[in-house]
Order: sequence, then structure tokens, then C-alpha cells
Amino acid sequence: MRGRDQKIFLEALDELEKEKGILKEELLETIETALLAAYKNYGEKDNVKVTINRNSGDVKVFFTKTNCRKCGKSR
Repeated sequence: MRGRDQKIFLEALDELEKEKGILKEELLETIETALLAAYKNYGEKDNVKVTINRNSGDVKVFFTKTNCRKCGKSR
């Protein structure tokens, strides 16, 4: 999502909060969890974090690689 789409996304969450009484924070956490599950299903299984910026609607997926000191390989 970019620019205007992010604004529309956040406005839709605000509207759901008003109309259905579901806290925006709960919606965002649920969406983060769903995106994380989808990412793990199609991508890396470990060391992944999904965050949605509460002000901008920007979605980021973080993946942390660890290096094995003994073998020198990334995991």
C-alpha cells in the first residue's frame, strides 16, 4: 500500500471502530497477526515480525538472519 491507500485503510479502521465498536488497536493487531501467518506460510518460518505504523498505515515485514559462528552459514 502506498500514500492514499494507507490513508483509506486507516480511515476504514476508524469507521469500523465507530460502527462496530471494535477497537482500532485490536483490528491492527489482528491484521498484523494475519499478515505474519500468511508470510510464514509462503516465506520464512522463523525470526519474522510484521508491524503496521499506527499513524501512517505503513506495513513493514522484518526478517532477522542469524549467522552460525561454527559453520559460517546464514540461517
